[in-house]
Amino acid sequence: MKQSSNYRTLKLPADPTALKYHLMPPMGWLNDPNGLCRFNGATHIFFQHSKDPKGGLKQWGHYSTVDYVNYKLHPIALTPDCGYDKDGVYSGSAFVHENKMHLYYTGNVKYDGDKERIMSGRDSNVLHVTSDDGMNFSGKELVLTNADYPQNLTRHVRDPKVFAKDGVYYMVLGARRKDDVGEVIFYESSDLKDWKYFQTMTSSEPLGYMWECPDYIFLDGQEVLLCCPQGVDTRGDRFQPLYNNGYFKVDRNQLSEFVEMDIGFDFYAPQTYTDNGKVIMIGWMGMPDVDYTNVNDDEWQHCLTIPRELVLVDGAIRQKPIEELKALRCGYFSGQSITLENNSFEMVLNDIQGDLYLKLREDVVISYENQLLRLDMGNSGQGRTSRILELAELTSLKIYSDITSLEIFVNDGINTISTRVYNDSCKIESNCQFEGYILEGFNIEI
Repeated sequence: MKQSSNYRTLKLPADPTALKYHLMPPMGWLNDPNGLCRFNGATHIFFQHSKDPKGGLKQWGHYSTVDYVNYKLHPIALTPDCGYDKDGVYSGSAFVHENKMHLYYTGNVKYDGDKERIMSGRDSNVLHVTSDDGMNFSGKELVLTNADYPQNLTRHVRDPKVFAKDGVYYMVLGARRKDDVGEVIFYESSDLKDWKYFQTMTSSEPLGYMWECPDYIFLDGQEVLLCCPQGVDTRGDRFQPLYNNGYFKVDRNQLSEFVEMDIGFDFYAPQTYTDNGKVIMIGWMGMPDVDYTNVNDDEWQHCLTIPRELVLVDGAIRQKPIEELKALRCGYFSGQSITLENNSFEMVLNDIQGDLYLKLREDVVISYENQLLRLDMGNSGQGRTSRILELAELTSLKIYSDITSLEIFVNDGINTISTRVYNDSCKIESNCQFEGYILEGFNIEI
């Protein structure tokens, strides 16, 4: 498959909203991270991309890095160029086997005469391509169609993630049943080519109408199913985002209670991969179908989160910023009130005792009182308002701030809150002592 450089590059230094250490689209629209893998000494990060900054026909963009500081932007990897994906190369995953990269993705097909799109009007195909070098890709093989899925499902079956267990290959797909209940379905294979239906998993009580972007991982022997349920009603401080993300622990094919991973305004469709024995997760710092805005959305929209290592502590997942980000540090600061040169920094508040007040960006406030952690965005949120997290105690915060983003790690990453933010103020004020580092940006080779 021939590659093509069919988009111009965004002039990052000229854009005051451009991020320093988050991957952005070169222009246009970015959403789900796809095909994450470590292959031939480099980490490959594919992503949903459209040349239209409002979203449109999807293809796979492609970055790679050897050290998480220096990146290369490559030509578009996959384009919708056959009858099985003519309306978009949708989300999927990578699986590395015997020095070959295998990519699986959903090929989207829409029927012009049928606009219904749920029970009819579309096809959701699974396609497969391979690569020996991570840059050039084979022809497309059709793996599964809607005819291969259980007949109690709608036409919404997508986002294949492939993994191995006990010498068998498995593929998990997100699905929407005809009775509007979300679930995931599994297929198995012995050769990564021929796939047969294996089983279905769902929660004991319905949790939304569709489970997108499923993932299946192993942490210290614990099997974990990650997914993004759509259509879950808010319950107190739970399920505040329009669409949610989180995980179930799996025990003999039974699912535990669902645990949310990030309750921010801009976090969705995370995907994991393994790098030197560590399970790393990257998410889309965006959200579908929301009414708040992004500045400069006539040029580009959205970015990816920083990579986060997932670890299991006392039976719960904690998210940790990867160690490699420390290489971006270029200046130290501390105090309770400080004005920085720009908003590219990391900071920590350790050993928090009692109530907390922390003001960022002039009108962004993080507070803790009466066992409630609040993020109030003010006008800097561009329509983003507040998030609330009930906590028995607050012991620590780690915050990664980029020019137009915040990623907040609560109590050593047991919860996180990710959001875009738009305000030039670089003043920080708190009733607690903080310390941190100014961060340089990524080096990106075009």
